[in-house]
Formats: sequence, structure tokens, C-alpha cells
Amino acid sequence: MTMVVERGVDEPAMHALVIGVGRYPYCAEGRGGLAEQFSDVSSPVVSALKVARWLVAEQGEDEIAPLGSVELLVSDTGEQRFEGVAVEAPTFDNIKAAFWRWYERCGTHRDNVAFFFFSGHGCAKGGQLVLPEDVGEYPLNFLGNAIRIEETRAGMATCRAHTQCFFIDACRTVPDELLRMAGTPGQFLIPPCYSTGFRETPTIFATGPGDVAFGRRQGPTVFTGALLEALGGQAARQVRPPHWEVSTEHLGPTIDRLLRWYGQLVQRPVCDGTVRGQPIRRLEAPPRVPFRLGCDPQEALSAAKLSLVRAFSSEVALRREPGPGIWEDEVRADFYRLRASFDSGEFTDAAEDLLFHPPGIEFDLPVRCG
Repeated sequence: MTMVVERGVDEPAMHALVIGVGRYPYCAEGRGGLAEQFSDVSSPVVSALKVARWLVAEQGEDEIAPLGSVELLVSDTGEQRFEGVAVEAPTFDNIKAAFWRWYERCGTHRDNVAFFFFSGHGCAKGGQLVLPEDVGEYPLNFLGNAIRIEETRAGMATCRAHTQCFFIDACRTVPDELLRMAGTPGQFLIPPCYSTGFRETPTIFATGPGDVAFGRRQGPTVFTGALLEALGGQAARQVRPPHWEVSTEHLGPTIDRLLRWYGQLVQRPVCDGTVRGQPIRRLEAPPRVPFRLGCDPQEALSAAKLSLVRAFSSEVALRREPGPGIWEDEVRADFYRLRASFDSGEFTDAAEDLLFHPPGIEFDLPVRCG
């Protein structure tokens, strides 16, 4: 059993299965074939632990889908524990058993939110394959226990949970050995079937077909960082004052926007599944909005005193003294007036009303020479 959070709730809840695979003992140089394509990696375990901790800290008492359970499997070189609870290794058998327990919890209520997160090695052959810790145990069928994501998602059609979110933080490369392989390798965790009714199934892959997903040594992957920012508020929209909600339709586009915002241009997440915009969490306060503000022409920045004034008031929310670089910071979502004032007289004062809305705003304020 790998349950790290379990709350007895009767109302609709979010039930999470979080998997991070960092050890691959049957993959090494000299073993030949696909075994040499994969190796131990540190980011997936850090990512899975970060996701689990975020769920506990941020989703626990949510008004839409309070956290009902978190089941966690992560690799480790020794005994792995989470908040004092022992955690099992993400071997295929352990993942399959945990998946079935998760399936049962998700199926207790139609309005439950099923949350599936995997981080580790992956590849593509007739769809997305993700690799458990013991992949390659049988060299003649190296990918025999790789997990087929699309078929597994199709099998979830028998689960009562109306909203089912899948986040797949893995590469989608196609090694040469797979191109020569007939058929589709791997297994599904539940037999695929035709849908018995509408489901919300947002599925976000960390990268595009044939591409690599990137991580940071001893840190979370870039996809995980963007995912948690999106869930934390960057994917939120104001449904009616004062409520801001994160819904399924904005998750994928927001993650993509965040990766580009931070300069990760070579990794573009891909969205799949059926999405109509089901809310999955409600924020207690307006989200923080990152911004990059400058002047046009850019040389005016060195002389500009910049400030953000809250709409319909004279309250200054933020200010910055003159400097050559773009003004980067964050502020609560709202309407603001961006002001630029100049003591030198080289440029004339200027202002513009702007809506600061997640996932971020970039704007150069036009100014004129004095």
C-alpha cells in the first residue's frame, strides 16, 4: 500500500495517483539494444514528490474538489518515505495494483476528479509508452511491461468519475529499435473500451510526438514546474467576482504559455482527450500575474520611473526606479494603470490602462521624446 493521504469524504473529491520513476536497474551501457537508451535520472522523483506535496498543501480544502486521497510511488536507492509514510517502488506490478485501488476510489462518486501524474522515461510506438522501474527485466521482451497510456485512458471509461486528468511527464522519442519492431509493445493497466458516456479527459503530454522532455539535475522537470504554476492560478479565470477557478480547458494552453515565457522553446506540450472546461479547483484569492513591462523606445527605460496604480484609485501597487532592463515582477490580477514619469525632460510622461490577467502580460509603454 502506498497511500500517503486518505480522507474519508462523502462529497465529490479529487483522488490522485502520482508516480515518479528515477531508477532503471535493467538499463545500462553494455546491455545492448533498448537497454542502452535509458538510464537513471533524478528529476522524476523530485517532480512526483513536489506534485504530491502541492496537492496536500493546496488542494486539501478546495471548494470544488477537496483532496480525497493521494497514492504515491517513487524510486529511491533506499527506503523512501513521504511525511513519515513508506512509499513503494514504481515497478509494473506495484503501479498496476495502485492503479486499481485508485480506480475504485475515483469511482465512488460521479463528480470526483481523477488525477493521474507520471514522470519518468517514455517513448512512442503506436502511442505513448511510459516505463516502470523494472522495464527490461526480460531482455527478449524489453518493453513487455511498458505502460500504454492511450489504451489505459480508454479503459477509464468504465469509471464513474466524470472528470479524469492525465499528466504525462515523459519523452516521446522513437528509438530505432522500435521502428524495426512489429506491433505495439507494452501493456495497458485496464482493458480499453468504448466510452459509455461523456467524460472530461484532459491529457497533457510534456512534449510533442518524437520529442524529448527536459528535466533539471536534482530538481523538478520543466513540465512539472509549469503544471504546478498552472494549477496554482496561472490557468485560472474569473467566473464571477470574486471567484477565480482553474478549469480543464485552460491547463494545456497555460502550460505551453509558461514554458515559452521561461524560454523553454524546444519543448511544446501537447493536449489530447475530450475537454469542455470542467472546473477542478477554486482559488481563495485572485492569482498572482507575472509581468514584463518596458518602454517604446527601449532607451527610455533608463530614465523612466515606472509605477502600477490600482484602477479607480490612486493607490500605487508597485513601483520601479529608472533602470536599463525590463521590469519583471508579479501583481494580483486586476486592472492597473501603468505610468512612466521622467525627471530629465528627455521624454514626456505617459500612462496606459492594462488588464493584468494570468498567465502573464508583456507590454511596452509608448513614450514620446520631450
